Parts: sequence; C-alpha cells; structure tokens
Amino acid sequence: MWRQIPWVANGLTVQGGLELIVGLALLLGASDSDTRAPTTFYGLVLLRVAPWLLLVGGGLKTFAAGRNRRFRGRGLGVLALWSVVPTTAVVWFCAPSGLALLVYGSIVYRHRMSQEAFALGENGKSAEEVSALLRPESQRPA
Repeated sequence: MWRQIPWVANGLTVQGGLELIVGLALLLGASDSDTRAPTTFYGLVLLRVAPWLLLVGGGLKTFAAGRNRRFRGRGLGVLALWSVVPTTAVVWFCAPSGLALLVYGSIVYRHRMSQEAFALGENGKSAEEVSALLRPESQRPA
C-alpha cells in the first residue's frame, strides 16, 4: 500500500492546482465585478469567502504533495486531505474529485506500511532508499 503514496501526492497536486486556479479566478472576478457589495448570502460566500478558502486549501495541498512524494509530512498530508471538506462545502464542483481523494488517501495513509514509509522518510532516507528498504526480498535486484 505504501507504493500508492506518490499517487495520492499526484492527486493532491492536481486537486490543489485546480483549487488555486478557481480561487484566483473567483478572486479576480470578485474584484473586477461591480462595486456594490454582495447582497445575498450566496454572493457573500462565493465572492468573499470562497476565493480565500480555495487559495489556502490549494496551497496547502500542493505543498503537502511535494513533501509526501519524498515520504515526509504524513500529518501535513492528512491535513491537506481533510482540507477538502471546507472547499467542497463552499464550491460544490470540487466535491467529486476531492471526496474521492479524501477516501483513497485516508485508506493509503492509515496503512501500516505507509506509516513505516513516512517514518523512514522523516528519519532522512530518500524516496529511493525508502522504496529499496520496503520492497519485498523477491523483487530486489540481485
């Protein structure tokens, strides 16, 4: 299961990148719109809260993904996975991919071998060394 960690990190990168793009687009659209303040609750949330929430969540996901690819920052990765919840509550079109990534990543990160891989990475081993140490003996080069 530890071999799936880079796949989860790739998913975090894609999800975070999309959230950054949407957050920036909403932020630019909100500042470029008419000068009147939003009058509805939906307008207030969409134009004032959602861009900042998406920018923070997207930045967190992309930063965590970079660390997780090197088998570091498991707690940060779990936090990044759970940061999907507020963004999907505000911007619904992030929900399908975000919630799927949350479920998949939670399964992968809770596995015992994944926890061992992160422990090795936190102790200074490179990603290649972690892979070599955790690979079964039958798959090791002679």
